[in-house]
Amino acid sequence: MLKQLVRTLFSSGKRFWTVEEVRELIDSGDFPAAQEAADQLHAATPRRDLTRDCILAEIAFRQMRDADAEDGFRAVLKEAPGFADAHFGLSLLLLEQGDTEAAIEHAQFAKNVTTNDPRYLAQLGCCQVTMGNFPSAELPLTQALRLNDKDKAAWNNLGLVYLAKQEPGDAHACFSKALKLDPKFALALQNMAYLEGEMSAVGAVFTPAIMPPEPTSRSTVDEERAPWRRLWDEVDVLRKAGETDASLARAEAICMEYADLADPVCELDALYRKLGDFRSGMDVLRAYLVGHPQDGQALAALGAALLAANENADAERYLNRALEEGFENIKVLCDLAQCLSNLEKHAEALEVRRRVFETEPNFLHQAQLAATLSTACHYEEAIALFDDLIEKEPDRKSVFLVSYAVAQAYSGHFDKAMALLNEALAIQPRDANLHLQRAQINLLLGNFAEGWAGYAYRGLAYTRQYRVLPFKKWRGQNISGKCIVVLAEQGLGDQVMLASCLPDLLALGPARVVVEVIGRVAPTLARSFPQCEIVHTKQDKKMEWAKTVGDVDYFVPLGDLPQYFRTSVGAFPGKAYLKADPDRVAYWRQKLEATGPRPWIGVSWRGGLQATRRILRSMSPSELAPLTNAVSATWISLQYGSVDEDLKIAAASNVMLTHWNEAIADLDEFAALIEALDCVVTVCNTTVHYAGALGKKVLVLAPHIPEWRYGLNSTQMPWYPDARVLRQPHHNDWPGVISEATRCLKGILVPDKFVGQRD
Repeated sequence: MLKQLVRTLFSSGKRFWTVEEVRELIDSGDFPAAQEAADQLHAATPRRDLTRDCILAEIAFRQMRDADAEDGFRAVLKEAPGFADAHFGLSLLLLEQGDTEAAIEHAQFAKNVTTNDPRYLAQLGCCQVTMGNFPSAELPLTQALRLNDKDKAAWNNLGLVYLAKQEPGDAHACFSKALKLDPKFALALQNMAYLEGEMSAVGAVFTPAIMPPEPTSRSTVDEERAPWRRLWDEVDVLRKAGETDASLARAEAICMEYADLADPVCELDALYRKLGDFRSGMDVLRAYLVGHPQDGQALAALGAALLAANENADAERYLNRALEEGFENIKVLCDLAQCLSNLEKHAEALEVRRRVFETEPNFLHQAQLAATLSTACHYEEAIALFDDLIEKEPDRKSVFLVSYAVAQAYSGHFDKAMALLNEALAIQPRDANLHLQRAQINLLLGNFAEGWAGYAYRGLAYTRQYRVLPFKKWRGQNISGKCIVVLAEQGLGDQVMLASCLPDLLALGPARVVVEVIGRVAPTLARSFPQCEIVHTKQDKKMEWAKTVGDVDYFVPLGDLPQYFRTSVGAFPGKAYLKADPDRVAYWRQKLEATGPRPWIGVSWRGGLQATRRILRSMSPSELAPLTNAVSATWISLQYGSVDEDLKIAAASNVMLTHWNEAIADLDEFAALIEALDCVVTVCNTTVHYAGALGKKVLVLAPHIPEWRYGLNSTQMPWYPDARVLRQPHHNDWPGVISEATRCLKGILVPDKFVGQRD
């Protein structure tokens, strides 16, 4: 019937098609009709020509014309390097060709660009299943099926996830769903036969509990026999019978009938979300709140819906409003804690987790509290809670192994941390986060070859900013006479640090090295590496700049370079490589001369974000007083961010600092000012990397256990020629490290060395 209707519509010559309708034709296997429809996409289709070309390439893939499919997807990416649908298509093709690693990279990037497309989520889950990384597959597959429960392949893959979790009831339910959609689906038939054979052999009975209804913020009053609840039974019957539209229509009618009651509205929101329609559920709740703005139950439900949609800032606002209205229960508090953690407000999240655990002290809430303590850098308290959990329920420790390992590592218990991570990897051997955590410990300890191998998992462990270019990825191949693009990643300091590998890349003899660099760093790197083509960007996901670089043979993420060039301490050249603008250096020397006598010493006292342990990497500027009082010098602030209050605090403690905003906002000016200084004293932040790469003497004031970049077994940072790391003797012991810095500075600054010098 569908094919006949399609032919009729085409013959009328008046039909325009939506992308969704064309995809239905593809899914039905009517490829000729789909091709015709692709050429008649509605004029309002976003980026219509590129979308059409992706559809045609996907049709070629479905027809097993792989060369045509690849040509089509790559042609789109040449025009629009960040076009998600083409990355999704490449992922399909690469997975079929057996290149699972590349497939997952393109699927992850497509999902990052368009977070709620069920096809991208399902493909990411499929890639994870193919890799055997079942725990990481569960979330994207579940999300995909909530957005589109008609995807038989996603149901089958989710069944495999539940098989791996040893949850045969849920696996059976998933395979059943796939077979209900397509009774001849070979993979689901095969998996069902295997499962039923295994279960029959042990006499087991299936008790599926697949995708339970999401909890709602229902009031604490027992309304089991409330009139609206009895009517809602009809909704449940219709939904279970597969009558989705009828169930929604009945639910909406009940909400109209009980328009002043929050419970049915919250249930309707939950129903919409189960069906993958987050927006409609939120619209219903917002409409209800117009007339009932102080209804805590509805406020909490909307906060939960926004949290599920990853709209964390709005979620926080509504959840807090619910609490202000007196609607407080464990679910609301747990939602708020998760929301705050997502927003990297770890101190606030910790307060809420403590309230949850005090109210309901069970295994899950204790594990969540311990994990939040670890994230908030309260490592010893976290370890104590984890140890208590293991003593009570040793069989359940897999729930928190990663957080436990992180707490052990940052407490200096590296053997314990590695043992925990190895134990977790034995259970989940392809888990990217586990590999990355282990890699960071290896790098901290100076085990560079092992560390860089695991560091390659960083993009799939921290996926939010993950990007991939539509070129072949470089994995150490011969690039003599070739063109290679270096893709920017991570923060400003890391880009400067990792740029030390560019001379090694150039030594391999490529015809061109194109380096993407975030705009603020670009002028300095362009001056420092004239052999490279430096491209200034905002490091965004559109990557329009890639259209202009011409023919490219390979690309490589910047963070991949050390695994080829920095595999031992001896492989670090220990040379300065950053070059400041000579004219601006002269300008800043004149400014410094007018400010005070030499030595001119730069200083900064704050580093990192909440998510990167700012609480342990930063001090009050008043804590610099023993240093500035003991060493006679002109002290220059190199601190970025808002500093007005800090400068007042410093002055009140007789720490007299000169601060030039113009030298901080512009990083090329920043480099010139540092070059003009005699030395630098700084906490772990971008200043370390600029000063170190310029070849300046740098004293790095580090936490007791610093980040991996600063190492643990040497006082010398291998990345730079004269960067000395002074670690706190004990946790949070800034006085101890300041005392050591004072001693070192007095040794560096030979008396009378700078008297009368004005070069």
